[in-house]
This record gives sequence, C-alpha cells and structure tokens, in this order.
Amino acid sequence: MSVDVVKIKPDGNKQTVWLSFADENRFRGVTIVDVTKSEINREGGKWIMAAIEKTIALGINPGPDTSVLGRKIPQEDNIPETLKNRLLNEAEANKAMGKGMDSGAKLKS
Repeated sequence: MSVDVVKIKPDGNKQTVWLSFADENRFRGVTIVDVTKSEINREGGKWIMAAIEKTIALGINPGPDTSVLGRKIPQEDNIPETLKNRLLNEAEANKAMGKGMDSGAKLKS
C-alpha cells in the first residue's frame, strides 16, 4: 500500500478543508473543518477522506445520500472559527466565501 506524502502548511499540523454537500435535488450545506496531519495519515494520506470522517464524527455530515466536493483552503485565508465545525446554510457559506474563498463566487441552491 502506498501513502501519498502530505504537505500541510503553514503551521505544519493542519489543513483547512471546505466540503460542499448536495443531493440530486438540492444544496444540503457546507462544512469547513481542520484536519490534522495524523487524521490525514490515518486515512491513507487522503485529506478529503479525513475531512469527511471528521464531519461524520462531529455529527455535521448531512447524510449518506449526498454527493460531496472538497477543496483545500489556504491557511492564510483566515476562515473565522465561528464558521468551522458546523453545517453551514447557503447564506453562511456565501459569507465564508467572502472571507477568502472565491470571493466573487456565490452558491446557488
């Protein structure tokens, strides 16, 4: 089994991850979580799997019948802690995007 090398910066211990959830009919929410290097390594070096597992452990994953898209967020984007570790609705997700992620983009349900 091969394991991808995990490069996390700038603090070397965590990666912030944005996960968007939708089912075939609608937007189900966004989560922003920090995953640690050990969490990523536990998932075979896959940061997206570590982030999905974290949302399940936190009880903020909207369910198994959703599709998920993930994206790493650079630490310098300084996402406020108040937007992390919970399921964000569309308005909150758009606010988070204005805090550094694709500031010109908006989500549509």
